[in-house]
Amino acid sequence: MKFDADEIGLLKKIQNNIEQHLIKNEDGEHVARFSGHTFLSVFQQIHTYNKGNCENFGCEALFRIDDGEQNNSLSPLDFLLSLPLKERYAFDRILRAIHIRNFVLSDLSHLKIFVNIDAASYSDSENIIEGLNLLILRLDELGVEPNQVVFEITETPSLNVAQLREGASRLRASGIGVAIDDYGVKYSSFARVKAIQPDIVKFDRSWLVEARVSSEKKEDYLRNVELIKNLGIKVLLEGVELEQDLEMVDRINPDFVQGFWYDRPKKR
Repeated sequence: MKFDADEIGLLKKIQNNIEQHLIKNEDGEHVARFSGHTFLSVFQQIHTYNKGNCENFGCEALFRIDDGEQNNSLSPLDFLLSLPLKERYAFDRILRAIHIRNFVLSDLSHLKIFVNIDAASYSDSENIIEGLNLLILRLDELGVEPNQVVFEITETPSLNVAQLREGASRLRASGIGVAIDDYGVKYSSFARVKAIQPDIVKFDRSWLVEARVSSEKKEDYLRNVELIKNLGIKVLLEGVELEQDLEMVDRINPDFVQGFWYDRPKKR
């Protein structure tokens, strides 16, 4: 994607506004300061899965609130949902900035990076186009190929499903992958999957947790996985944490797996 001088000037202005929130800490990591808090990146590996054989595929970038010795019990999701919509737009971009920069510095930079995107950020065409153009420009500056990036659309509500679908289409056209995060929770529904037609659906860990104790839930899990596979969409199982989960993983034989059994989120 090529930009003319005026477009680059506008994108640089937006990027400079983001830069005001970014610093490097004493460990050389990129962190963000926003709304009175400090945020950092952690990464959890994602593996391909084929009949019990796993290989490194990528990592999910997650944010953590790091306010030093101050005791902060606020969860990342609660913080995100507490922000007014316009601030969520800005925060979403700021997080992507630190995640991708830290990814480039990590030992995982040859793999794919999965980055969460707030569904509400894709509620109008102007924000979609502006955000995508800014991302493409920054990826090029950092030497990251668009096809190394997968955007995970979170379980938060979208004000406009048609715009969300348009945003996903534009991402794919630019080479960026699209995933539905936390399928089965809140707004990450089968209706959203059918509307967006993502490359990957990530089944929330709650499916595995319930399958451990209920044969009925186990069969429901299998039925939902089959529905997604029948659409030609790849399946990722989140929350693989215990040895007893492996039997279910083997039955499903997903395309990808993620969870504490394989790797815990950590700085890279």
